[in-house]
Amino acid sequence: MREAFTTFLTDLNAALPEEVRLSVVVPTPQGSGEQLDTGAYDLRSIGEVADFVKLVPERDQTVYRARMGEVMRYAVAQVPAQKIILILSPNSTFRVGDAGIGATSQVQALAIAANPQIVEGTATVAPGDDVTVIGRNVDSQSGASGIDFDEAALAVSFSFQQEGQNVQYWIENRFSAAFKLDLASQFQLGGVALENIAEDPNAASLWVPVQEYAESGAPTLLRPNAASFALEWRVDGAPVEGQTNPTFVWTAVPAGGEHTIALVVSDGDIRVGAELVAVVEAAAAPDDDDDEEEVGGTPTPEGDAAE
Repeated sequence: MREAFTTFLTDLNAALPEEVRLSVVVPTPQGSGEQLDTGAYDLRSIGEVADFVKLVPERDQTVYRARMGEVMRYAVAQVPAQKIILILSPNSTFRVGDAGIGATSQVQALAIAANPQIVEGTATVAPGDDVTVIGRNVDSQSGASGIDFDEAALAVSFSFQQEGQNVQYWIENRFSAAFKLDLASQFQLGGVALENIAEDPNAASLWVPVQEYAESGAPTLLRPNAASFALEWRVDGAPVEGQTNPTFVWTAVPAGGEHTIALVVSDGDIRVGAELVAVVEAAAAPDDDDDEEEVGGTPTPEGDAAE
């Protein structure tokens, strides 16, 4: 329906009031090379009718730079560059095995990276017992890559093994967004559009490079400080000094009740923690000499540790 769609846009534009502008969202063309397949979207004809042509980005971050470079070169040959708008997504992306690309938020991706698990001991312990906790999804000995900046994707990334499959995450933040804005700057596009920004309040940091791009025409290209990727363990909200390894041994304190053990990770932009709950049993009070009354200890809360 390529011709029918172009006719529809032409009729629609003719019917619109003069002060109303028309923008058309065009999917990422398929294939590669100079003759990309735009399917039902005749870019040249759409560019003659519409005020703006918004290009949906490639979701696979491993090929984003190369694919979008091809798409841009083709698009600016069909449509005046000042009419082209690059869509910028606040979503982080992931792939499980050979499956397609999925989307999630920056916070959710980092929470997956943290995800502490008990490997030795149990969630219910006595004072003085050791509990070994691991951030398996950032532990190199468990097959994980750890959090780092992917120079090929120009984004913070991490990977781990899950049920025999490789799971890869690419985190969209102000650093990766700036490199995408750099494409719009290189091709002197008309601008960028932020996709579904209201769905993730934490994506507000993307406004920093976007505002810079709007004011100067070029974003500042920075990589996060590698030191910011250091792991942090917290017990009951307090940082544990010197504990930056993916594995942490906690010795249960004398105070009974619930205690939270959290692993905090960072992509150089924000910090996110994931926690589990360990329950320390209170010691039973001793019987009195007359054995007239038995004094029991504090009941142990039921249930497994919550993540």
